[in-house]
Amino acid sequence: MTQKINNSRVYKALQKFLKEVDIRDSVQVNGVSQPVTFTLAIAAGAANTLGLTITAKDAKGTTVAQAVPFELHLSDAATGIGLTVAAPTGALTVTGGAEHTAFTAKKHISGVTAASGIATLTLVDTAKTAGIYFCVKTPFGLYAISAATVTGSYGA
Repeated sequence: MTQKINNSRVYKALQKFLKEVDIRDSVQVNGVSQPVTFTLAIAAGAANTLGLTITAKDAKGTTVAQAVPFELHLSDAATGIGLTVAAPTGALTVTGGAEHTAFTAKKHISGVTAASGIATLTLVDTAKTAGIYFCVKTPFGLYAISAATVTGSYGA
């Protein structure tokens, strides 16, 4: 004889558990909060230089103070789909944390944040290209995407 699952003791216990535990509040491994997303902040740097800060965040929005791997690409689309068509004129450099691999020069890299959970990068572009979005893949495969660059995103 089959029983409807919504009447089973297992189903009711699972419903109760899910009401008590919200995994969006915290993702932990061995009691240590794990990153679930990144924040991206753009700031003008030296002449023709854009500064980008990538910060790993846990589910509560707290910075995760550990080295966190990341993959970043530049896109012309606010959705993060595709690589930017025009490469910046200068280098894309990880200045805080470390770069692992340059997949596409000046457009697509992998790296790791510093032990603080924060990576800093610089992008040199004498054209001061507007409309570029920095996209970082989150641990769940989605993208954290910056605001679009504007001419003022680069130092004078």
